Amino acid sequence: MKYLFLLIALVMAGCQPAAIVRPITRGSEVDSVFYYRQQPVADPFLDSLSLHDNRNLTLRKTVLPLPAPIDPFDHAAGFRVQVFAGADSIKAVQEKLQAAPAVGQDSVYLFRENGLFKVQVGDYPGRPQAEESRNRLKAVGFTGAWLVQREINIPRTVSTSTGGDMSRASLPAGRFYIQLRATADQAKALDLAEQAAAAFSLSYKIIAAGQVYKVLLGPLPNRFETERRLTEVRNAGYPDAWIVEL
Repeated sequence: MKYLFLLIALVMAGCQPAAIVRPITRGSEVDSVFYYRQQPVADPFLDSLSLHDNRNLTLRKTVLPLPAPIDPFDHAAGFRVQVFAGADSIKAVQEKLQAAPAVGQDSVYLFRENGLFKVQVGDYPGRPQAEESRNRLKAVGFTGAWLVQREINIPRTVSTSTGGDMSRASLPAGRFYIQLRATADQAKALDLAEQAAAAFSLSYKIIAAGQVYKVLLGPLPNRFETERRLTEVRNAGYPDAWIVEL
């Protein structure tokens, strides 16, 4: 009876009893065993291999390289406040953890350089901002904090006072210049200005201040672009160049 119910269930489920062979052996420990007849499944690719043995087939795979990581920052010369430098990595981690809540939104960096672990705070394009941060850190216990001049990270988008973001290209234009040198020789100042302007594809300005002539490159559209070009100018042989705003 139980086989009859099972057969009815299989028929209702869509199985075909004609495709099932069910041997039953009296006294067997196995109640029932079902064998399904195998139906061949066509595979054009495998069939072509079996039918054409004289054909040479080659399977190739192309490994695509991982995309280069996107750097979310631009880099320019600027300032940071260093609060620790030493060989003790544990002490460096402690200083970083203590500095983080004291600096608000400013970044805190921990890295190893020249055999020393260093903890530095902030990315300040100008010295006044860095000095203000140093004073705040000294007031909360980092009495040995000092300024260092190094390459800083500048986000590619800048948050505005209204809460939105705007690209650097849309920042308000300023009157930023890169001052190359000051000299008492007017002819020398003009020659230097013309050579540098041609080398860096920039305009130039010469300002007479008493008996001294100041050689400036610019104007540049904003502070961030000026910082970027300043690094280029310094690396090209003008290490004492600096930014002025007129």
